[in-house]
Amino acid sequence: IKRVRNLNYEPYLESEGNFRKNLPAPPKCEKDQHWFENLSPNHRLFYHQTLNSARHSVPFQPIVDIYPKDSLDFMLGSVYNHSLDIFNSKTEIAYHEETIRQKERRLRNTRDLSPKRKIAIGHPLAIGGVKERLHPNSMKLMCSGHHQPSANKGYSRQDADGNVFNY
Repeated sequence: IKRVRNLNYEPYLESEGNFRKNLPAPPKCEKDQHWFENLSPNHRLFYHQTLNSARHSVPFQPIVDIYPKDSLDFMLGSVYNHSLDIFNSKTEIAYHEETIRQKERRLRNTRDLSPKRKIAIGHPLAIGGVKERLHPNSMKLMCSGHHQPSANKGYSRQDADGNVFNY
């Protein structure tokens, strides 16, 4: 997906919600002109909507649970996982998905352009997946038991005093 700057007066917020009624539109212009070229600066400011002004406008209805309601929702929505991420800095705890990778919420006024996919006709058949087949009776696939010391490779503890030794 390629992101292109949105030159329209309405921001591209289709992934976040929809507008219940249309925003104020500038007067029609010729095909080879942009909407803002023949407008005075105060009219240009009136018609142009930023992402934040469009999100907070009355006609905009967001999808439920995209925006955090309070500080607890903000902290629970972070990508920090206490069991996986150990000794992170204080700033990494507050990272959200939209700051690391694009999620639903848009940070810049851009549009998404998906590239046209080429349909491959007469393509060769590609077979992939399993590179080797393991025998079901191999030692690695068997359930380990006390009669098979090779199934428990590595370090273990002695029964008497608990010292660590290697097989």
